Amino acid sequence: MQRTALLSSVLVIIISPAASAQLLPAATAVPVFDGCLPAAAPPTLQVLPPVLGGVTGMMITFVPSLSTGFIFASAGPPVPVPIQASGCYVHVNIPTAFLLTSFTTNAVGEFTIPPGAVPNIPALMGVDFTLQAVVVPTPPLVGFPPLILTNGVHATFGV
Repeated sequence: MQRTALLSSVLVIIISPAASAQLLPAATAVPVFDGCLPAAAPPTLQVLPPVLGGVTGMMITFVPSLSTGFIFASAGPPVPVPIQASGCYVHVNIPTAFLLTSFTTNAVGEFTIPPGAVPNIPALMGVDFTLQAVVVPTPPLVGFPPLILTNGVHATFGV
């Protein structure tokens, strides 16, 4: 409902709370902790915020070249679970995690999922999820764990 009133030669528009604009959540992709491998640079998962009707993509860096990897996802915020005394954490919710994709890193230890379309489905607005990559070095790194974990990423669909 909208009403107008003239006060001291100034036009004032009064908008009822029901008619006010609704704030929509912003798309986010926030890194959670560091990846796990004692090296100069920790293994990193970067994600473009998933904007509804826009694009998103992912990039994994600072992992061994020509290695196999997996990106896992789970609904909701990160649920950090320490892996023994390694200082490493699994960030996806293990009971509900699923495999999003597998990959092989290139000669410089990177993998990219190019930007792709995010569906413009209003029901996804504000839905959050967690992503994390696991890399199996080929050949295995002597003196290091058999799996390399990237940081987690807590993402939310939005505008």
